[in-house]
Order: sequence, then C-alpha cells, then structure tokens
Amino acid sequence: MILNEKFEADQTNMLWGYIMDAELEDKIEVEILITDFSK
Repeated sequence: MILNEKFEADQTNMLWGYIMDAELEDKIEVEILITDFSK
C-alpha cells in the first residue's frame, strides 16, 4: 500500500503532500490522527 510506504519513508512529507492537495483537504485531519497514533 502506498500510504504505508510513505509512512515508513517520512510521515511529515506525506502530511504536507495531502495539505498541498486541495482535493484531499477533507482527509488531512484523518491522516494527522493516524500519524499521532503511530508515535
């Protein structure tokens, strides 16, 4: 799964990728929660 690869590589870059994509704006909060849980 692409998301898993991005998590392993760099969580911050993945989050910025979603933030910069207006079409995924509604998913930003979900991705941040996932990042918080994995810490």
